[in-house]
Amino acid sequence: MQKILTTYRCNNCWLKSLAELRTLVASGEDEVQVSFCDFLARHGYTRDSETIRVASHEQREAWLLSIIDAVQVGDLVFQP
Repeated sequence: MQKILTTYRCNNCWLKSLAELRTLVASGEDEVQVSFCDFLARHGYTRDSETIRVASHEQREAWLLSIIDAVQVGDLVFQP
């Protein structure tokens, strides 16, 4: 159940959900970051996913947090 961005959220709770995701990614747990990379690969971002996956822990976290930021401001939208 600890999969990244796999649930659909209503307009009333998606920002809270992104905040929770941001906290999870910033926790530094490799398992969470790997799950996020898996999510990206499933959504067609295979090359990006692999680049992030092999980056240093700090760089991987920074990139994943920037993806969350892009989702929050609407610059990046993942389709179900």
